[in-house]
Amino acid sequence: MTFGETQDANWKLLAEEIGGEFVTGVCDDWGSTSRVVYRVRNWMVRLEAYKYRTPRQPGVYAMHTRMTANYLTNDNFGFWVTPPSYSDGLKSFFGLENKRDIKIGENDLDRKYVFCGSDAEKTRRLFENTNLRRMLDWLDDVSYGVNGFDGKLSKTYRQKSVQLYYYHPHLIYDIRRLRVLFELFGETLIQLQRIGSADF
Repeated sequence: MTFGETQDANWKLLAEEIGGEFVTGVCDDWGSTSRVVYRVRNWMVRLEAYKYRTPRQPGVYAMHTRMTANYLTNDNFGFWVTPPSYSDGLKSFFGLENKRDIKIGENDLDRKYVFCGSDAEKTRRLFENTNLRRMLDWLDDVSYGVNGFDGKLSKTYRQKSVQLYYYHPHLIYDIRRLRVLFELFGETLIQLQRIGSADF
């Protein structure tokens, strides 16, 4: 069984376990090859494998993993979480390079991760959620956050649509880890709604 067949088999099983949908043969600007789509309330969370052209080796592609979920923002609040070793690059990626690091008050997580946000108090309120803290501790080295605006506006509320975003430079096959990532996204979206930041 090839790596692509192994990934498809594992992701198909994952979709069955969580009640999501496995889609293969997907093509978009990123050259995606397969996808798992899972609904959390009215939000759609997408796990994707995609080919990325390596800049220093023309014609050579690497397989990456990303997870995304678009939502409407009420307040333009943005945040990111990452291990300290990745912090400088991701600050720029998430548009928070001028923001100070934030302590959430959980010593183990404050040592393990760098937390940053456009609003310090809302960042702390977001991560006061015990389920989010538990999942971040278990995942150990996750990097995720709000990846800017996609330019779309809700016709009803004139809100901007933003994207919750996770990226990993390799394919992830581990079903348990992927399942926890889906749970992390779902809980994050629900907590963002609780603190008044996210809408459907």
